[in-house]
Amino acid sequence: MKAGRLGIILGLGIWLFLNGCQVGEPEEVPPATINQIEVEGNIIKIYADRSLQPGAFVLYNPTRLIITVSNCELSKKVPTHAEVGGLVSSYQVKEIKIKPGGEEEKEEKAVRIIAFLNQNITYQISSTGFGAELKLEEIKRKKPEKKEKVEIPKELYPKIQKLVISPEGGPEKKVAVPVEPGEEKEAKEMLKEILPEPSQIEKLPPAKNVTDITYRSLETSFEVIINGDGEFKDYRVESLTRPERIVIDIFGAGYQLKRRVFSVNTDKVRQIRVGIYPDKTRVVVELKGKTRDARIVAIEKKILVKIIF
Repeated sequence: MKAGRLGIILGLGIWLFLNGCQVGEPEEVPPATINQIEVEGNIIKIYADRSLQPGAFVLYNPTRLIITVSNCELSKKVPTHAEVGGLVSSYQVKEIKIKPGGEEEKEEKAVRIIAFLNQNITYQISSTGFGAELKLEEIKRKKPEKKEKVEIPKELYPKIQKLVISPEGGPEKKVAVPVEPGEEKEAKEMLKEILPEPSQIEKLPPAKNVTDITYRSLETSFEVIINGDGEFKDYRVESLTRPERIVIDIFGAGYQLKRRVFSVNTDKVRQIRVGIYPDKTRVVVELKGKTRDARIVAIEKKILVKIIF
């Protein structure tokens, strides 16, 4: 009797094996469907049958915002192009195929939205119950106010760091170091959009949490800005290989966002991902192409990493 049961069980196991039954493997998530796209003033809303996590970057000549939604397809009722107004003059929509996990991964459906812009912008992406929302903001350079010269303690002024770039164009496996005195002027020029005047710098309490991560792709560089609820006093930036990536460890800070992976998908940067540890938050920028230079600065509630290609 026992031998008969054993034979049945063994036979069933062989049948499952020969028929390619994959027990316990997760099912593939079917593509989401985008049903509508709305542009209202400085807000782009993407309506779909579930929450979305798009990636985006800015290109120039002409200025345009490229939005990519992975594992997604387009409903036939969505117009492929439209004229708008405000910050977005018009947009185009099309289905594409991408390899989100690298060249060895199979292609998957994606939707790309190209929004043509009337001026330079920065943006914030939010996943919503109806899909996703992008809030655009015009970049305005504030005119410096005339103020009396104020002596600021040296320890309050931001320290600029650099990553040493190898002759092959990839970051060496090293920790970021302070720039040399002769490089400081050039580095400040690179970071002039975020560095305030010394008289504007305030002493803030240490950051307890990372509250936001934004990024933008420019013609010859890529910028990542990490925002917190206070000053980032203890952090470390280093480069690692296989794959080439820049790692920012922020010690003593938690992470308040639900989103941990930002699919950038430019020709130079693959993605930004976040790891949460008991003693730190780690932000990783995965690179595709060669880099020429990198500068890092922490100022007030921000850490800026600027990668030059």
